[in-house]
Amino acid sequence: MWTPTPALPLSGMAFAVALLMAMLAIIAVIASVHGHGITLIVLFFASFFPIGLFLLGIPGWARVIGVLNLGYLIAGLVAWRMPRAIERSESSST
Repeated sequence: MWTPTPALPLSGMAFAVALLMAMLAIIAVIASVHGHGITLIVLFFASFFPIGLFLLGIPGWARVIGVLNLGYLIAGLVAWRMPRAIERSESSST
């Protein structure tokens, strides 16, 4: 049976790294929903410097992964600097 040849074959360590990046992305979504800016900044450093920085230098669609890793940093800084809604409601009631 014929199957298309993958552009980036995932085997061995490449599969483990792809799985790690997917898990970090899931954690980043959960952290951003809860507004944990520090967690997003830590996730930026955990995912950008080993993989994202390398992917920024690759032409093609893989470069998008490196650019989206910069989104962790931007979202983390925004969430860290924004006041939380719970703290704002407590301060207005006093």
